[in-house]
Amino acid sequence: MIELTPARAGERLVVRAPRRPGHPVYGWLVPVGLGVAALLAVLVVVLLWSRSPVAAIGGAVCTFLFVVFFALLPGAPLEHRRRAGRDDSVGLPMAELSADGVRVRYRVPSLRERRTGEPADPAYDAAVAWADVTGWRYGRDPYGQSVIVVEVADPAAVALRPADPLLRSYLDRLVRDTGSPVAVRAPIAGPEQERAVVERLTSQGVPRTDG
Repeated sequence: MIELTPARAGERLVVRAPRRPGHPVYGWLVPVGLGVAALLAVLVVVLLWSRSPVAAIGGAVCTFLFVVFFALLPGAPLEHRRRAGRDDSVGLPMAELSADGVRVRYRVPSLRERRTGEPADPAYDAAVAWADVTGWRYGRDPYGQSVIVVEVADPAAVALRPADPLLRSYLDRLVRDTGSPVAVRAPIAGPEQERAVVERLTSQGVPRTDG
């Protein structure tokens, strides 16, 4: 079965949106915020312990939670952006069409991926060999994003990454909405990459099934 790691040989079409200067910020904000929260909590304990150990511990806990809350707060608009069907890939590969098949990524970038711009291993969440692809068409993913749905003869032929609950929920909804666990999010990467995906599918002899 096809692997979820990038193809090692042959011509590859990698679909990715541009990485912008602001993309690493949240990846650094959270660990730095946690460090600052821990430092301030220790400082509160040191300053208040001689007066009241209970007040020192309570103050440290409140200080830590308060700082962590503000460190995590920017994650809310990022999640809203993703659910609104806008690009959330931070420049990571969203799909790869190679000599052996199609690989796609769905999961939210981790903090490390946001900082480095490099995908964790395995890079992709689903993959299918060309021999099991029967067609393609446009569709909408669970968040309303325009996607290129890759139709497969047998869902069991699709290699899937062991999923956490959020990714598993997305995959289940994707299959329910599109009828396939493989969807290339090329449209949000821009018209040039969308055309490149369509041309690659056509060159592989994959027919369009939605007219």
